[in-house]
Amino acid sequence: LLLKLETRSRTGSGRKLIFLIISYLIPGIFLPWLLTKQNTDPTGFEYTFLTFLFFSFILSFTIITELDNLIISRSEAEIIASLPVANDTLIAAKMYVITRYILFLSLPLLLPGSLFYYTIMRSLPRALLYIISGYMLSFFIINILVLIYSAALRLFKSRNIGSYTIAFQILLILILIFAYQFISYGITGRSGSNISSYINMLETKGILNYFPQSWFAFLNTRNNY
Repeated sequence: LLLKLETRSRTGSGRKLIFLIISYLIPGIFLPWLLTKQNTDPTGFEYTFLTFLFFSFILSFTIITELDNLIISRSEAEIIASLPVANDTLIAAKMYVITRYILFLSLPLLLPGSLFYYTIMRSLPRALLYIISGYMLSFFIINILVLIYSAALRLFKSRNIGSYTIAFQILLILILIFAYQFISYGITGRSGSNISSYINMLETKGILNYFPQSWFAFLNTRNNY
C-alpha cells in the first residue's frame, strides 16, 4: 500500500498506463523523424534541444492531470490519516511512485528519439547518453511541477487550483499545436522555414541559455557545441 499509494483499481491503472505509452509513441516517432529530415547540425545539439523541448511540453501536460494522485489525493489522505505512517516513509513511497511514473512515460519518447539520434551522430554511446540526459530532464521538469503544485496547495484555495491547471493545460495544447505546425512547415524547404536560423538567433542573443532543455542537451553534444 505504501509503495503503490494508488486508490484506483490495478486493472484500471494498468490499462490507462498502456494507453498513455501507446499515445506517447506517436509523437515519440513522428517528431524525431521530422527533425531528422531538417537537421543540419553535425553536433546534434539542435535535434536534442528541440526533441527535449517538445517532450517537456508533452510530459508536463500529462503530469498536470495526475498531480493530485502523485502528491496526496483526498481518498489517499483519508486512508493514510488512519494509519501509523511516518513522514519519511510517506515521502519515500511518493518518490518511488513519481520515479516509476517518469520512467514509464519518458521511455516511449526517448527510445525512438535515441534511434533517430543515432542516425545523425552514428555513435552508440551518445545515443545512450541521449536517453540518460532526457530522463534526467524529465525528472527535473516533473519535480519542478510537483514543487509548484505543492506550494500552490499551501498558498491558494484548493477549489481555485483546478481552474489554474486547466488554463495551463490549454496553453500547453496551443503551444504544441503551433509548434507542430512550425516543425511541419520547416520540412517544405521554403525560404524562412529553416529551424537552424531560429536556433542560431536564440543562441546569439543568449536566450537559449535560459532553457533547461539546452542544459541537458549540452550533455551529449559533440564538441559541446
